[in-house]
Amino acid sequence: MLEFTLLGPVGVHGADRPVQLTSAKIKQVRALLLVDSPRVVDVGRIVTELWPVRPPKSALSTVHTYVYLMRKQLAEHVEDVNRLVATVSNGYVMTVDPQAVDAGRFERCVRDGRVLLDGGRAAEASVRFDEALAMWRGSALADVRGGPMLDAEAIRLEGLREAALELRVQAHWTRPWRCGAANPWSGCRVRSPTGSGCTWPNCTSAWSRNGPISTSPPGGFRPPWRCCVISRRHIRCVSACKGC
Repeated sequence: MLEFTLLGPVGVHGADRPVQLTSAKIKQVRALLLVDSPRVVDVGRIVTELWPVRPPKSALSTVHTYVYLMRKQLAEHVEDVNRLVATVSNGYVMTVDPQAVDAGRFERCVRDGRVLLDGGRAAEASVRFDEALAMWRGSALADVRGGPMLDAEAIRLEGLREAALELRVQAHWTRPWRCGAANPWSGCRVRSPTGSGCTWPNCTSAWSRNGPISTSPPGGFRPPWRCCVISRRHIRCVSACKGC
């Protein structure tokens, strides 16, 4: 079965090797069909995505050629490539199992984590959020030159990633914790409580193998928190852990 990746460089992996697409435009077409799966993408939308301004006169025939070449490259890895990428009325549709796409698995993990968190099962929820965030290998659709639709999808996925980071913090914040616990703030940016850039020594290393490390700002004032973690929306101060 083919595996598709969107959470980082866009790719397709067969049973024994990756599928090599020779053209950036073909990769762009494949990404568009994949993010819209299982909906039909009409040829006009593909033209707009590939050439947002001044499409060439041969745009329609060129799109058909790109789809033909994409099918040819995928045919080595699937039994029925015309079922995978089907021609429907005035467009194309790619039919794949959502679990064969890393973005689909990511969204499923985040949904499961939300349900667990809402049900008071914070420890299990944090595991699901960790699994979801571990699927990322860079920025969404990192190596595809996006038009309006792929750019919008990349923004959507990055927003879901940000939400998952915040939910992971919430889950770790809710669950009982102890020194030596895994760092729940991985992926969040560190800031001082005032919101200015953090100047505290070792603040980004405030969690170690042995738990939180005490940090202080210049001037000797020792606040009642170990460090302060901020996402784009929330600031959370980590209170001191007894015994550290």
